[in-house]
Amino acid sequence: MWVCELNFDCYQDIELAQAEPAIRQFIDALRYNGQILGREFPTSMHQGWLNARVVCPEKDSLHPRYHSRQVTLAIEQLHQAGLTSPKVQLRGQDLNSDTTDHCEQRRWQLLYTTYLHSCSPLRCGDHFTPVPLYRIPPVANGDSKQILKWQEDWEACDQLQMNGSILEHGAVNELSEPNSRLAKRGRDLAKRIEYLTEVPTFYYLYRVGGDSLEAELNRPCPNCGEEWRLVEPVHEIFDFVCEPCRLVSNLSWDFKS
Repeated sequence: MWVCELNFDCYQDIELAQAEPAIRQFIDALRYNGQILGREFPTSMHQGWLNARVVCPEKDSLHPRYHSRQVTLAIEQLHQAGLTSPKVQLRGQDLNSDTTDHCEQRRWQLLYTTYLHSCSPLRCGDHFTPVPLYRIPPVANGDSKQILKWQEDWEACDQLQMNGSILEHGAVNELSEPNSRLAKRGRDLAKRIEYLTEVPTFYYLYRVGGDSLEAELNRPCPNCGEEWRLVEPVHEIFDFVCEPCRLVSNLSWDFKS
């Protein structure tokens, strides 16, 4: 991932109250297109410039060739507010971020996230690296907003179950049951992504608890009831894969060494 700075210049006299909504709308459009990551974007004024610092998946993530129609419309709104299109300055590599996937053609991919991640939830199956969402066709309404909203909900449930004090059981159910509301949304998105990319796309089911290690090792796919245990785990996380159901899961974290 790369840290970039967006610099907006005013070509006419405007109030900050006019500029701020236009910049916020532009940044939201970039985020929902997968061109920037995270949810906090420090914005400041310096010597007549408005500056926003963002994290991007790649060096050229902000190139106009990746813009969605929402981003293009947001740029027009900037101009109407009296702001120039932003000048992009690459500040350097973000040392705390994941490395972006650079596969030209993935054999398989999966939807996976945790409450600790702000990167794309679409990952290459072979390398487990995040795939920039602007590199796949829009899933709905011209961008990837639906994927990111699912990711936010997944991460919120993950945070609740990790805290273990409020709504823990309900959160675990949403993360681990194939027919929970959260899982249904995610699996529908995975099907849509597979249709658009023509790449097999799996959905991750979180697993915790269980009666015993033996029972966990022999548990069937919770969707179809068939055997799905792997001989060796994939990426040291996924011990179970069901290709027909497009599901992956881990051995319960209670028994994973």
